[in-house]
Amino acid sequence: GSMERALKEMERRRKKQIAYNQKYKITPKTIQKAVQELEEFSYKARSQGLSLVREDGIEYAAKENLPALIKTLRQEMQEAADNLDFELAAMLRDKLIELNA
Repeated sequence: GSMERALKEMERRRKKQIAYNQKYKITPKTIQKAVQELEEFSYKARSQGLSLVREDGIEYAAKENLPALIKTLRQEMQEAADNLDFELAAMLRDKLIELNA
């Protein structure tokens, strides 16, 4: 059914990515930039006495920084998925959902 088609498509894309990486001698690596930016932002805000937690417990960024942060997270999420690092991509996706809420 649909699950089988999805798994076959995922395998096809994985093989295509591996072939591309081998052709151009690319070694996939985990992306840390977006995670580091979030941690740095959190630290800076806390050091200035700003709260990073809304009442529902979700972290947020200053309104003027939010569009840039969202753009960076989207790029990092796509790069993680392209490098087959689906765990990191999912984590970044979840953070984007929180920021867009």
